Amino acid sequence: MTLNYIGSKKKLLPFIDYVITQNIKENGTFGDLFAGTGIVGEYFSNKGFTITANDTEKYSYVINYATLISTYNKNVKTYIDELNELKGVKGLIYKNYSPNGNRKFFTEENAMIADSIRIRIEELKNDDKINVNEYYFLLASLIQSLDKVANTTSVYGAFLKKFKKSSLNKLTLIPIHKNDKKSNNIILNKSVLEFKNNIDVIYLDPPYVTRQYGA
Repeated sequence: MTLNYIGSKKKLLPFIDYVITQNIKENGTFGDLFAGTGIVGEYFSNKGFTITANDTEKYSYVINYATLISTYNKNVKTYIDELNELKGVKGLIYKNYSPNGNRKFFTEENAMIADSIRIRIEELKNDDKINVNEYYFLLASLIQSLDKVANTTSVYGAFLKKFKKSSLNKLTLIPIHKNDKKSNNIILNKSVLEFKNNIDVIYLDPPYVTRQYGA
């Protein structure tokens, strides 16, 4: 499952792979230092590289952590089933990003479902019912599942005037992946200028606009 993301390099992966394999004969360490949604790092992780993913955006840290470190396990599955049974509540998302707050990023129903899931995930963490790996797995799964019912054109700088068909679907929490293998990948949340590690391959895809996606 991937985010609808302007600037995603999904379609360029075969070309990036070709360039790297022409110059690197053995899989080693790979630095994805403007990681975004982690599409490049995940691809090369699946090819056997050990990934260091970095981005200053916290949502990127969450998604890359869940994708490259967290594993899908019985505890995660149990709580995903529980979270999908929650009744919606009128929280932050409902009050700020639904028609209730004069904005149409999400329907009121989906905003309320998202609020109830987000609140419960935090409760599970605070009550030590999930560990940090499971916390980021659930949080990243919520981000990506909510994106599938967002009323935008892949950028959250604005919403559409009318709800598009996909945004009217009911929000369902879907696992970000079902990989149960542990890894030695590293996830960072800092400026690329602070990066000092020795890496075999460094992939740099800097932002093309000054406004951060988080805004």
